[in-house]
Amino acid sequence: MKLTEREKKKIIDLIETGKTLPAVYKSKLFDRDDTELIEATKDYRLVYKGKARKEDIIAQTPAAPFQKIRSFRSGNPFKDDWQNMLIFGDNLLALKTLYEDQRGENRYKTKNRIKLIYIDPPFATKQDFMKDREKAYRDKIIGAQFIEFLRKRLILMREVLADNGSIYVHLDWKKGHYIKAILDEVFGEHNFGNEIIWQKIRSVKAQGSTFGNVHDSIFYYKKSDNLIFNQTRTEQNINYIKKFDKTDPKTEKRYQLVSLLQKGSGPPRKFGEVTLDPGPGRHWIWDQGRIDGAMNSGEIEITSGGKPRKKQYLDETGGRITDDIWTDIFPINSQANEALDYPTQKPEKILGGCPRIAEG
Repeated sequence: MKLTEREKKKIIDLIETGKTLPAVYKSKLFDRDDTELIEATKDYRLVYKGKARKEDIIAQTPAAPFQKIRSFRSGNPFKDDWQNMLIFGDNLLALKTLYEDQRGENRYKTKNRIKLIYIDPPFATKQDFMKDREKAYRDKIIGAQFIEFLRKRLILMREVLADNGSIYVHLDWKKGHYIKAILDEVFGEHNFGNEIIWQKIRSVKAQGSTFGNVHDSIFYYKKSDNLIFNQTRTEQNINYIKKFDKTDPKTEKRYQLVSLLQKGSGPPRKFGEVTLDPGPGRHWIWDQGRIDGAMNSGEIEITSGGKPRKKQYLDETGGRITDDIWTDIFPINSQANEALDYPTQKPEKILGGCPRIAEG
């Protein structure tokens, strides 16, 4: 749709004065099918001083040659010549190098190969963190500078991430909500998967006027709907295990009895020589053939009250489906085998938890 000279002048005035562009002009300027624009021009976004355009960040960030620090598997190389890399230097410059390489020679073979990114950035604590009396890193960037510092890197991370990849961003309560808004902009709110709660502290000291702070947040986003999701399970808690209060005399395996009824309606079924009606508003979850087989194999047990129940064995449950509250990963302490005396070191088990969703 063409714009009149008056409309053009009005739009220019609005832009120059920093005012919001009315929706009527957006529909004239942009195609309705431009989904990227629609996502970028939602009614809300995080606005702050110094926020650069995505295009300018990508264009103006310089690349830097990688400094080879260490080689891995040199004596036992991967079949496709892949090499694990430990890169020393500013991660923003390294990301730009990967970005350009993926769009050029692909020397590092990372194009569409980076399936998962986990980052544990500074938390804007205003502190210097020390190791062996030397400064490990500075965490002095705060406010809008901190948000833009991280946003620049997130933009390039999304660009180098494989289409079926995912990202996990580890933060605490102070800046997590700001970065969540930035992640919605960069990756798309529709690609948000979970806010994972990691319980990092087990005992709470007196906090005065606040509740005890015992957790960090890990924000999980996918890049696209092509993500391969591998459901995983963890060990069952003791209260769940206690439900399996029976033991098979032949196999000595623990089991519990569960109902074979569900809400709905259905006909009576035969359990051996006895025909049982499911009752009003209920039906048997198995058909007659499935019931007959289960009766013959001993999978169904008749209780003392004459009710058929399915035997559910503990070792067949596969563990508890992993949820978004992680309480079984303990923080690093001075006695931990992996402790390096590095400030803010995170346990390796966290990294073992993240790839379970992005593994292809």
